[in-house]
Amino acid sequence: MSRVMLNTVNPWTEKETYVEVSFDACVNLMEDDLREKVVAMGLQTDQQFLDAYCELHLEAFAQHFWI
Repeated sequence: MSRVMLNTVNPWTEKETYVEVSFDACVNLMEDDLREKVVAMGLQTDQQFLDAYCELHLEAFAQHFWI
């Protein structure tokens, strides 16, 4: 099981922080259409995949990806 660093923003303090999470758990919670867009990018690492997904999620929903 791969571990990745998820950049999150605390909704109460608005402070940015990184937490180590399971990549598999992240994938299970991703929005299908956005996840498929990231798959099509052909990124090399799980961390690159998660970072790209988080950017798309923020653009699509105007909120950070949280697990």
